[in-house]
Amino acid sequence: MFFEKKIIIKECGSTCATCTAANSCVTCKGTLLYNYGQCVPNCPSGTYQSGNQCLNCHTTCKTCSGASSSQCTSCPSGQYLKAGECVTICPTGFYISGTNCLPCQSPCTTCQTT
Repeated sequence: MFFEKKIIIKECGSTCATCTAANSCVTCKGTLLYNYGQCVPNCPSGTYQSGNQCLNCHTTCKTCSGASSSQCTSCPSGQYLKAGECVTICPTGFYISGTNCLPCQSPCTTCQTT
């Protein structure tokens, strides 16, 4: 009795170095970044680059530079960026300027834009 051994070769997409299916990358070619099964030149909004992959921002951030809630670079609508964090109200000692909370000038403890 003879058994025939079949070898199946999977063809990856043009951006994948290795894959589990044609459009499901495991690793990427060159400088491309791994983003949940796909290889991309830049991490999309809502993610940040960590090594050679894209990871999700903290849930409080719209865009970010890292995983922490204090690493937001922009906030969802109706929130303001204060020292890397997204807040719904600027605290005492800060005022709203566009989409940011900026500190009042000393010695003021409250202020507003003019």
